[in-house]
Amino acid sequence: MLHRLPSPCSVIPAARYTSPQWAEREASLLWPRTWLYVCFSSDLAQPGDRQVLDIGAESAFAVRGDDGQVHGFHNVCRHRGMRLCDNSATHGRNVRCPYHHWTWKPDGKLLSWPDGTQFAQPPGDVTLKPVRCEERFGLVWLCFGEPLVALDAFLAPIADVLRRHRLDRWARSDDITLDIAANWKTSADVSNELYHIRTIHPEVLPIMNDATGTIEALGPHTRTTVHFGIPSPHMPASAPYDETMRGWQESIGVKPPLDPRTPNLRERLQHAIRARGVTQKMPWQDLTDAELLDNVQLNLFPNTQLNLYAHRIQIYRHRPAGRDPQQMAFDQVAYRPLADGEPHPALPPHKHADSRQSDQGAMMAADIAMVVGLQRGMQSSACDGLRLTDEEAAILHLHRTLDDWLFA
Repeated sequence: MLHRLPSPCSVIPAARYTSPQWAEREASLLWPRTWLYVCFSSDLAQPGDRQVLDIGAESAFAVRGDDGQVHGFHNVCRHRGMRLCDNSATHGRNVRCPYHHWTWKPDGKLLSWPDGTQFAQPPGDVTLKPVRCEERFGLVWLCFGEPLVALDAFLAPIADVLRRHRLDRWARSDDITLDIAANWKTSADVSNELYHIRTIHPEVLPIMNDATGTIEALGPHTRTTVHFGIPSPHMPASAPYDETMRGWQESIGVKPPLDPRTPNLRERLQHAIRARGVTQKMPWQDLTDAELLDNVQLNLFPNTQLNLYAHRIQIYRHRPAGRDPQQMAFDQVAYRPLADGEPHPALPPHKHADSRQSDQGAMMAADIAMVVGLQRGMQSSACDGLRLTDEEAAILHLHRTLDDWLFA
């Protein structure tokens, strides 16, 4: 049987991560009824530009129409059911099936088909099947079915944060999808807590205070704020503090780096970043001093994390792959800020790899190893569930909100 979590909850059942029945409930009651992040609006710059979103067995794409609006369609050819497109080819005035080259316009109407003289018009309705697709705050959102709540209500708790980051002034700089042998929630959990930083990522402790991070529930979403420019109390005495602090400053654009022993270092770093933003006309004028330096993690229900920095935005998206509850796709997409008047560059090529064969750096490799290990452990008869600390409150909030969707 599938049950809501009790209140109070001390254990999240492991079956939520391994059960085919639970995955089927998500497939029927979660994914068709929630709004899903697709891409930045700037990724669909010209008519015909498109981005694909695969969720389990379903696939859809958002496309910029000749009218300047975004439209959403199921990613299925009306001739024989072939997938029409993927994210390896995101440009083109029209959408052409790779099999028999039936071609649709960005509004979903059939434009042409080979050997059309055999019939004046293909039989039946061959218009692409639409899905809801809307833009808000420089982002594109899609819903496969009838949404449980309207998009504006869904985004209202995080609207101010999204608005102030001026997401229309950012350009995609990297794009990769990794296949991982795990449930999508297992991966989301690893990105949704700071408790593991001191054990798995000790190399960042000289620049990041994991002990002062805050977690806030914002409607169905959560915001985790991670403070940078302050060493963690969990930092080992042997950690190369000065070297790490200087290298990190270089990476965020503070050149030359300030002496790590400078009094009020955090405030001075904020001032340096603010001055750089003014000089280079970066889209940071609405951000607070803290937001210029810290990482604001917006965990968008159900499966997307926006890591908002002044110098970079990193998107993590966790998706079920097919119908196997223990297979998923993990998207990493990075964006850089554009100076005032700087044109948007062409999108970088999309890469797709098996996580076991892809080098994503030491931090990401460690996280993925934890995801796979967690999933394997939860299959054991000895694992009756997850016992969460206060530092893992965002994980419990995700499951509470999932219950609201799955048992509504």
